[in-house]
Amino acid sequence: MTALRPLSSLSTPAKTGRLQPVRNFAAGAALFRETDPAPFVFQIVTGAVRLTRLLETGRRQVVAFSHPGDIVGFPDDGLHHSDCEALGPVTVLAHRAGLLSDPNTDPDVHRMLQGAALREIHGLQDHLLLMARKGARGKLASFLALLVDRHAAVRAGRMTVDLMMPRADIADYLCMSIETVSRMMTELRQAGIIALDGPHRLVVLDCAALTDVAAGE
Repeated sequence: MTALRPLSSLSTPAKTGRLQPVRNFAAGAALFRETDPAPFVFQIVTGAVRLTRLLETGRRQVVAFSHPGDIVGFPDDGLHHSDCEALGPVTVLAHRAGLLSDPNTDPDVHRMLQGAALREIHGLQDHLLLMARKGARGKLASFLALLVDRHAAVRAGRMTVDLMMPRADIADYLCMSIETVSRMMTELRQAGIIALDGPHRLVVLDCAALTDVAAGE
């Protein structure tokens, strides 16, 4: 996660990059909607968000989940190209969207924004590779392995990751039904690979086996 720096350290008379005031969003609130003007990009401080697109068929497609340290809302021709909604209470910092192209931007801020934009591209590539897998079990295992790789924490000697998103969002991200997601979760639990500590926390019991399932299907 990119360190959050004091406001005073991000702006000088010759360099721009001052952070906007902290903004808070309640669960379910929209940070922005597709085709909204995009004067700002948003750095997630706490909480998580989902980014979605509406397909021509009217079906919702979840295209990404973003967590603390991620920056969302990079514009396309000055407009947002997806909906962005809070999965729970979310705190963000707003940066001017034009900072990436402004020659006076503080170099540290420019590097942070550039790095976030590259991570967004890598995340989309990961999603494409994940969707190329044929098996539902392999898709879910790959998704969980990515979450573990990026967001896992050790609690009471166990590797855990918080599942901020509901099963319906996971299903829409993986292009599967909720029933299939639940069935694959059950299979991974019965195989002794994962366990659930409540509805929103995943415990990884066998990292190697999870990686093997992700790589093998």
